[in-house]
Amino acid sequence: MITEISKSQYEEGHLYLVNDKNVAFINGPDGPMSKWLASLGVDEISDYEHVGCFIRKSIWESPTESDIERFIEIFNEDPQFRLRRYKRDQTLSDEEYDQFKSMMIDWGQDPDTDYCVGTYQCTLEYEGKFLVLFQERTGHSFDNLCVDFCGVFESEEDGVRYLYPSDEFL
Repeated sequence: MITEISKSQYEEGHLYLVNDKNVAFINGPDGPMSKWLASLGVDEISDYEHVGCFIRKSIWESPTESDIERFIEIFNEDPQFRLRRYKRDQTLSDEEYDQFKSMMIDWGQDPDTDYCVGTYQCTLEYEGKFLVLFQERTGHSFDNLCVDFCGVFESEEDGVRYLYPSDEFL
């Protein structure tokens, strides 16, 4: 879905294109970007389309003790023995690591887990020129939904490349 905007809205939005120099300037509830977003009349839920989810590599590269314990309990015939060994040497075999990573990616795609971060976008257009708004959502119901605005980009590709340079985007 594309939302038509005016020339002045496009020009102001173009000022907010994400780059490393302007992040501090544009962010914050009283910042100029929040006022610009409000002026667009874009609904933060219904006017954004789901484009995928991303999973931070840190969930398998620097896992929590409880994630490792759940993995060992699920994938080992003798979880108590394997858990004791893990606590002693703090390592997984290459095969276990691959299984663990796969499990975490699967969990990351499940909206009922804390690992799932959905990525949504809203495309704005003025006379063939585009701005793409990105947001992330966690939670799975309106009671538990958290929406975070991520930035304005010239394309979906620019947004994904900037926001998720080293993470898994699915």
